[in-house]
Amino acid sequence: MPEPQEQEEFKLQKNKPWRWIILGLILIILAGGFYLSTVIWDNDSEEKEDLKGIKKITLASFTVNLKDSLGQRYLRTTITMEFKSKELEKELEFSQHRVKDVVLEVLRAKKASDIDSPEETDLLRKELLAAVNSTVINDEIIGLYFEEFIIQ
Repeated sequence: MPEPQEQEEFKLQKNKPWRWIILGLILIILAGGFYLSTVIWDNDSEEKEDLKGIKKITLASFTVNLKDSLGQRYLRTTITMEFKSKELEKELEFSQHRVKDVVLEVLRAKKASDIDSPEETDLLRKELLAAVNSTVINDEIIGLYFEEFIIQ
């Protein structure tokens, strides 16, 4: 019969591989967590730096008749524009009437079927962005967003 001391050493030797495996898994999990948190934090800081200099202006809501021959169709939308330039901010405050006129011109030329899907709404956003950028002199609008978009 083995001595008690030999039995204890045998148990310790038997448990050692599991301890190393568990220790290795813990280290892998910690390293992965550190890596992911570093990547996520870096992306957040880059986004914050990009958003630091961005200014925005929200235009009053637009309600326009759409160019449908079947009946009266309306579009109600609120548009927010983003830009970086301080000069452009002053220009937009001064010439907001020109921007509104261009937006109305583009919206009135649309049929409900032209803007009823997300893809078509995205095309409208790009068209409006190009039209508004053609009216401004200083810098350019970098983002155009619909805060409200209702077709009736």
